[in-house]
Amino acid sequence: MSRPGGGKSGRHDLNNIFCKILGAAELALDQAGAEQVRIELEIIMRLAEEGGAIVKMSPDALLGG
Repeated sequence: MSRPGGGKSGRHDLNNIFCKILGAAELALDQAGAEQVRIELEIIMRLAEEGGAIVKMSPDALLGG
């Protein structure tokens, strides 16, 4: 369960959401036919990966310290 201040559990929960988004986009990409749909799904996947990477960073790294 997430703690109000975010904390480690909150980051873990958020990372799980990014993983679910990434997985759903990967599955949709496997079935996508139209090129524009494929492009949009690839963007979603890239953004989910970036979000997951940010969540994994330490709070000090996020603040530039």
